Amino acid sequence: MKSLRIKNKIQQNVFGLSFVPTTHQGVLGGELTFGGVNSQKYIGKLNWVDVNKGCLNSCWGFEQTIKYGEQVIQPYSAGVVDSGTALIYVTSEAFQLYSGALPGSKMDKATGLLEIPEESIGAMKPLFFIINGVSYELTPNAQLWPRTSNTILGGKANAYYSVVSSHDKLGHSFIMGYPFLLRFYTAYNVSNSKIGFAATSSTYADVK
Repeated sequence: MKSLRIKNKIQQNVFGLSFVPTTHQGVLGGELTFGGVNSQKYIGKLNWVDVNKGCLNSCWGFEQTIKYGEQVIQPYSAGVVDSGTALIYVTSEAFQLYSGALPGSKMDKATGLLEIPEESIGAMKPLFFIINGVSYELTPNAQLWPRTSNTILGGKANAYYSVVSSHDKLGHSFIMGYPFLLRFYTAYNVSNSKIGFAATSSTYADVK
């Protein structure tokens, strides 16, 4: 980015990131925009937030509150957004509250993911990520690993697995990984140290 800006290849030290949910291997649904954002990839306006000071020059961190339904499972805390992380990670305390609200759910040894029994799927509630006063809803469908890809992980073909997990050595209070980015557009202002968030046409899409 810095090199492109110096060479006047881009007008702004900004890049945008867009992904689209897919159930087919080899189908490309991502877009990286250098020098600005692609306004056709998101709905409404970008919600710009300051990058957490502890993350400057090393990661894209920010603060948020996480709710499952109406219950706050993770109070206002700092974490990061990372396109290279396959899951959404929260604190162990938040994960216990989340999994505890899904009767019969248990960790699956083969995949390392939370397996949710079919009878609990219909009662799942949305996850809300409250960023800079704006609530971003991750629907129950968006909380599930695509079942067509279960066997890739070594899982059972007809099982339901959650993309929400926790890790003892997280290093951050949360990591908003790929499953979040599939549903929301993000933009990164390098010069001003800000991250922008917006809903997309995929935010409420159902993926089987």
